[in-house]
Amino acid sequence: MATPSSVAQALNAAAPSLAYNRLRLDALGSLEADSNGVTTNGGGNFLNNSGSTRSVGDVVIYDTTTNDTFNTTTTVGDTRVLGVVIDGSIANAVRGAIQTRGPVLVNVSNAVARGDYLTTSGTAGQAQSNGGRIIPGTFAVALEASSGGTCIVLMFPSLLVPNMEVRAYNSAAISLASGASTALTLNSERYKTDATMHSTASNTSRLVAPVAGKYRVTAHAEIAAAAGGTIRQLSIRLNGGTTIAVQTSPFNGTSASELTVSCTYIFAANDYVEMLALQDSGGAINVNSAGNYSPEFEMEYVGP
Repeated sequence: MATPSSVAQALNAAAPSLAYNRLRLDALGSLEADSNGVTTNGGGNFLNNSGSTRSVGDVVIYDTTTNDTFNTTTTVGDTRVLGVVIDGSIANAVRGAIQTRGPVLVNVSNAVARGDYLTTSGTAGQAQSNGGRIIPGTFAVALEASSGGTCIVLMFPSLLVPNMEVRAYNSAAISLASGASTALTLNSERYKTDATMHSTASNTSRLVAPVAGKYRVTAHAEIAAAAGGTIRQLSIRLNGGTTIAVQTSPFNGTSASELTVSCTYIFAANDYVEMLALQDSGGAINVNSAGNYSPEFEMEYVGP
């Protein structure tokens, strides 16, 4: 019986009469062909510009310094993923096949569960699991569980803008002492696409940026009517110390003060924001729990 490798050899011998220049078995045992640098499995032949030999399963990025070349990265979540090496080993300054989509065997730096999302890691050539989190640079989803080493994944174009957003609120009124800014706690959630963005168990006033990037943050609150004082204010505070947005509302003492404040800001990974309310009536008054708008706090990732 002919083996897949002998079939590939026979077809390669006939290559001048075929549309393809070369055929090979990829790391999963599938037969694929290339012609003019484009492979049938989704990819092409690129020049290794990494400075070292790359092996089957290595994750590579497109090289921005030279045309038609690839390199490696040690940046977690690099958004320049080109694909995965499928052509045995590719010496530096030599061309080889890179697969850019579909099922492929990839080298991984940590344990992977089936369904995990993968990005580049801090080790050149290796991917890492980020669990169920889709972060910038996500380029594949695991098709099998792995304790490390290698894993079969389904590769797709690297994601630049993942879906990371949260909206949380408090289902009860919150008392505000006069003259002191109060961080409003949030005991419930409307939605949350990343588990790390908010907790209803600890530090409930905080919304957290899972990854570095630009976020849009909006706070809503209704401060109950009360005579006295001159200030009804809502603000957004970064990391417990820096105010990044403020709204101060006029009031007449007989109507509640409706406040909404919003901003777009660049965050480092794990930065957090809180919404703070301030009033100076001379006595305690409430931030009302009202409809689906008070108190409510939302955060949305909008780009790197």
